[in-house]
Amino acid sequence: MNFAMTAQPRFFQIAARTGLPRIMMGKGTVLATGTKPTRVSYELLLGGSPDRVIAHGTLHARSSALERMWLKPDVTLRLANGHRIGISITELKSVKALFRAVDTV
Repeated sequence: MNFAMTAQPRFFQIAARTGLPRIMMGKGTVLATGTKPTRVSYELLLGGSPDRVIAHGTLHARSSALERMWLKPDVTLRLANGHRIGISITELKSVKALFRAVDTV
């Protein structure tokens, strides 16, 4: 599922303008109110143009940890480079979850 960002967060503007990798992979942490931080591996796919960036991806972690965050509001993915992105987990499959970026923190 793709989600078009309406107000362009600075991180995505820089990525689009500088031609940063369209696929970012790494280890990070997912944070959500009322749950313990969860370490994840992620793939973040960036698409679109400098005026309109689309971001979505995949998380890999323990299924029980991802399940507690599925469909929760205010979920944040902290990337390996320290940037934070607001996400919405849209689909959960065993140890893999699909997400769309909703904002940056």
